[in-house]
Amino acid sequence: MRDIVDNFSHDLAPPSSKPSSPSEKHDVVLTGSTSSLGKYILEELLAEPSISHVYCLNRSSDAEERHRKSFVSRSVKADFSRVAFLQTDISKVHFGLSGRDNERLLDTVDIFVHNVWSVDFNESLESYEDVHIASTWRVVDFSVESKHRAHIDFICSIARVGNCLSSDTIEEGVPETLPDDSSLPLPLPQGYGESKHVASRILATAADRAAVPGSVIRAGHLAGSSKQGTEWNKHE
Repeated sequence: MRDIVDNFSHDLAPPSSKPSSPSEKHDVVLTGSTSSLGKYILEELLAEPSISHVYCLNRSSDAEERHRKSFVSRSVKADFSRVAFLQTDISKVHFGLSGRDNERLLDTVDIFVHNVWSVDFNESLESYEDVHIASTWRVVDFSVESKHRAHIDFICSIARVGNCLSSDTIEEGVPETLPDDSSLPLPLPQGYGESKHVASRILATAADRAAVPGSVIRAGHLAGSSKQGTEWNKHE
């Protein structure tokens, strides 16, 4: 795990210029918007008056149609006038976007919600490296290059600290800091928790070396919505 963190972050350096001050309105990038959690994040963003625009980055070309169906099934007004759905490959340079789209995001976005991840407890750490861990590094690159030094909100998991109570380095409870302890992810080994740990450490390193602002949000298991008539993810 430490080798992977070092491999992605060895050439990090402080940015050459200070970020521009964002306005009272925010432009947001959201990855993984079609996931179980992503659709609710998008709903919350659109309900927030301070959000002026949301850019949803997804692999699929039918993301907008899927969201419309999801909003209708949950009796939520589907007003996507402030949303741009962009088909991307987040593991590639500039997320595979065209020059024009990439420049627009770099000029306007000040919040980046990195939510996309494959939830599979049977996969190895190596299987997450080329796409998911690499995408985290691409998000760091984006923040460093962006006009407003976009704040990264990384949707992590309690699996990243699932072995916390068995650790000799943790005395009580789960710390709100980001301890550099490779024994903290759920044991087995389990690639999902380990990959979240690696991504968190990449973000911590980016914060220390390149002043990249960020938050790591450790979500628990996702059940159905608290609203009546919505269902749990059928795959779970």
